[in-house]
Formats: sequence, C-alpha cells, structure tokens
Amino acid sequence: MQLKFGKEILLIIKTLIPIFGIVFFNWSIGSIFLFFLIELLFIGVETVVKIIFAGASNVKEKIGGILKFLLFYSILVIFIFVLIGNFFNNSSAGNMKANFQIEIFYLLVGLYLFDFIFDYIFSKRFKTATSKSLEMETYYMLIIYFLLLLVLLLLLRIFTVPENFNYILGISIIVARNVAEYFLLKRVKRN
Repeated sequence: MQLKFGKEILLIIKTLIPIFGIVFFNWSIGSIFLFFLIELLFIGVETVVKIIFAGASNVKEKIGGILKFLLFYSILVIFIFVLIGNFFNNSSAGNMKANFQIEIFYLLVGLYLFDFIFDYIFSKRFKTATSKSLEMETYYMLIIYFLLLLVLLLLLRIFTVPENFNYILGISIIVARNVAEYFLLKRVKRN
C-alpha cells in the first residue's frame, strides 16, 4: 500500500510549516534554526530506525551501518551548522530567541511517522532495503542540502543588505532543505 503522491504532499507540508510559522507566528531566525535542528534530528532518527528494519541486511551490516551513519551524519550536520553560523556571524545581531509552538513539534512527529509507516512499512520497501542504501539516501540529501545552502548564501550575500541577512538566511535554509529532499525523492523513485 503506497500513496501515489504521499511523498510530494509531505514535502509540500514540510515546506509550508516554516513559511506558516514566519507569516502567522512571527518566527525569528532562532525559531527557524530550532525547526531545522529538530527536523535534522528526525531525519537521523528515521534513518537509524529504517536501518534497523532493513530486511536485506544482516545484523552485522545493520550495526556497522548505524555506527557509520551516526559518524558521517554528525559530520555533515556540523558542516551545515558551521556554514549557517559563519553566515550569521557576519550579519546583524538579529533575533535568535526561538518562539516555537509545541503543535509544530507534534505535526512533525506525525509527518515522519506517516512517512515511515506508509512509505517504508506498508509499501514493503523495508524488505528490499539495505543499510547501505538507506545511509546513502540520507547522505545524498544532506550533501545536496549543504551545497545548495552554500551557493544560496554566497549568492544572496552579494545581493543583500546586512539588515536582511537573517531573513535571507531563513529563506535559504527552507529552500535548500526542501530542494534537497525533492532531489532525493526523484532519485529514490528512479531506483
């Protein structure tokens, strides 16, 4: 049982959450950071759980896959935050106070559970998934995210005044994150 456009709908909802937060809840740049920190945590946890359920890998491959994943995932996430921190460091002071509604957290939990249950378990993808393929999907997405964010921040820094750096940073994070997931979605559908 696989929803035909389930992943696309989830991606649209994930894109609309921070936009909704900025427009209706007046999220600061700190709130956007917190949202993506929580989402990166969910991505990591989801990948580890998927590796545990990967039917085409034995226990040794799963344990090795989880350990490798945690190491490389941590390195990629640190690179992303160093990049964001470097950009923010050179901008105006901005509002780093996070104003994050608990309902948003519950919505993210629901979205990731829905994705896991319908796209991984009910579709029986877990039977053919290997720990290596699951690791590579997440690395692929994070590397695209890192590169897109780097390009966006460098381009936008040239065309932006310092007073708008925080908003440009927030928009860059949203755009890079969702474009990276879109490319991953297309790559997974081809395989």
